[in-house]
Amino acid sequence: MSVGGAPWEPDFHQLSLVLERQIPKRPVLFELFVADSVIEYVLGISLKGMGKLERDIATAKAYARLGYDYTLMMPSEFHFTTGKRDAKASFSLNEGCVITDRESFDKYCWPEAGAFDYSFAKRLKHQIPDKMGILVWSSDGPLETVVRLTGYENMCYMLYDDELLLADIFDQVGRRILEDYREALKSPAVSGLVVGDDWGFNTQTMLPASVYRKYLFSWHKEIVRLAHESGRPAILHSCGKYDDVIGDVINDIGYDARHSYEDNITPVEQAYEQLHERIAILGGLDVHFLATASREQIAKRAVHMLELSGNKGGYALGSGNSIPEYIPVENYLSMVEAAWKYSN
Repeated sequence: MSVGGAPWEPDFHQLSLVLERQIPKRPVLFELFVADSVIEYVLGISLKGMGKLERDIATAKAYARLGYDYTLMMPSEFHFTTGKRDAKASFSLNEGCVITDRESFDKYCWPEAGAFDYSFAKRLKHQIPDKMGILVWSSDGPLETVVRLTGYENMCYMLYDDELLLADIFDQVGRRILEDYREALKSPAVSGLVVGDDWGFNTQTMLPASVYRKYLFSWHKEIVRLAHESGRPAILHSCGKYDDVIGDVINDIGYDARHSYEDNITPVEQAYEQLHERIAILGGLDVHFLATASREQIAKRAVHMLELSGNKGGYALGSGNSIPEYIPVENYLSMVEAAWKYSN
């Protein structure tokens, strides 16, 4: 089956107002991604067997119907090759590592952005509403990629046993992700960037903040600089406790918005009150809450966030992370439909 649509047409300017910490004319929605089952439910189709462009078009159509002012896509099939991970809902951060020492580093086949096709955004632009934006993101952020290549435990050991090797890995990864975004930004169809890079656990960052400042944040700063020099925004998606690094995110790196909030770390209501004058706040309705609360509770909390931000700006409604398969579609739609009704 399929569902009805939002009472407005996509208009990227409304999301831009949020990213500029201004007040949009109506509620604005933001989601990192929604499960395939949600897209299939919304459009009444099957995604099975679709190629990249077909899936990008289907995602855009679903986002437009739901009331998003943008669609999110990877601009190419650029990626870093790693070992296999078990196809499970969760996995160990030590699975799939391929670089464990200098020899494996020297043998690794590093991807070059110039070898990939970046025409997908241009082709997608012809298939979406005129005012709908296209946000692009790389396969993983710099830290996530290093973790995938080395394994988390190996990375921690490497920091003390062979810091020069770890520095070289960060350099190779950072330069290539930067080039991926540089190639993407060559397309006028691209409206902005999202960088997905999980930095923390529930209680602390994965590595000391001083290590991030030494090896990681310079690459994020360069990515944001690329976006801003082209007149486009840059959004950070990063899970985990952020207290030790939020100053870097805002004052040094210069992201326009931050996404990913969890109730057991910092509820979005609290994060908004603390940060909205300094950086836009996106999403925040905790994934566990969306999965387990009643539809009435979800709608009530969604409306509360819209009321809280209504005369202050700088907020877009959405989940704390994403919409995975285990969140009932009806629960997700309760959040979205609350925004639809609030606009009337």
